[in-house]
Amino acid sequence: MSRGSVRQDVERGTWLLVVDVPSPDGTRRQHRERGFQTKKAAQHRLTEVLAAVDRGGDVRPARVTLGEFLVDEWLPARARSLRPSTLASCEVLIGAYVVPRLGGVAVAGVDGPMLNRFYGDLLERGRGDGQGLSAKSVREHRRAAPQGVR
Repeated sequence: MSRGSVRQDVERGTWLLVVDVPSPDGTRRQHRERGFQTKKAAQHRLTEVLAAVDRGGDVRPARVTLGEFLVDEWLPARARSLRPSTLASCEVLIGAYVVPRLGGVAVAGVDGPMLNRFYGDLLERGRGDGQGLSAKSVREHRRAAPQGVR
């Protein structure tokens, strides 16, 4: 069974995780990921890494941004299971609202409070002209979001 820990990087003010990963030759190897804005985000990622290690999967850091993930991975993966009109709506929502506001955030750094601020911002001034989106439109954003990024 793998072991890991989360601790604060005092110099940077962020959180990091360290996991002992078994290597094929039996030597000790550590997997590290840094730059988490909250302890909770680091703990969530630690849980994912430990589960991947236990399954024998890949534990490379998730350095991909939310924008890259949504546009390059999530939308193409969902394309065959969505109606063309639904896919087009998702593309518009992601391109117009998510990417400009959260697109540069690392997927591993996305957490609940960040998403709550994002949805609140959409309600208050989502259109960009000082007017907010309707509650129904914000619900559609949330409904269209990938599991785990809601």
